[in-house]
Amino acid sequence: SKMAESRQELIAWVSELLDITINKVEDLGTGAAYCQIIDSIYGDVPMSKVKFNASSEYQYINNYKVLQAAFLKHNIDHPVPVEKLIKCRFQDNLMFLQWIRRYWLDMASGNEYDAVGRRQGAPSVGAAARQPPARAVSAARPAARVPSGSIRHAPRPTSATNGHLASKMPRATAPAGPAVATLRKELDAANEDIARLSEDVESLRESVITMETERNFYFTKLRAVELLIQQLEE
Repeated sequence: SKMAESRQELIAWVSELLDITINKVEDLGTGAAYCQIIDSIYGDVPMSKVKFNASSEYQYINNYKVLQAAFLKHNIDHPVPVEKLIKCRFQDNLMFLQWIRRYWLDMASGNEYDAVGRRQGAPSVGAAARQPPARAVSAARPAARVPSGSIRHAPRPTSATNGHLASKMPRATAPAGPAVATLRKELDAANEDIARLSEDVESLRESVITMETERNFYFTKLRAVELLIQQLEE
């Protein structure tokens, strides 16, 4: 059908422009692709704030905040129906995609756009990718204990004869270099792990702020409905 052709053409256009695979219009409901389509026009959308692997509505809302900020900056006078789009329904996203396609045709310069390059540095959600460094730290610890034990036992030959001392010294001092190197590697890995955990904390803090904002928004709506009901009853 004509609608099916239009839908497939739009999906193909987004996939080619952004160098990503879009399987269906509903996938655009996360808001990430919309942000980058606008970035392909102006080149100044903060893509590091856009979560392409967002998996929940409050993360989608974060993407739409970035999109709305871009609309405001460039005086784009078109509503962004966030509450509808984040439901990832076909019709709502198709209508918005059709509009953004027309806007792109009117405003895009036609210059080559490095979509993959612009997405670099985008924050990741979830801790799965951060687990391997943590395991690397724990795996390094047994290796660090072996040479350090050798160093602790090294001074024992001091009570022996000079001949025994001379024979023991090379074996006592030899592990010092590898031990220090191992400990340094462990320290570096631990510092990297701390940095990643700090990123997790910051991401969770942003999520809490977003959830509180949404809670207040819906509470205000609920209160308005209650007041309206009271007025009708009176």
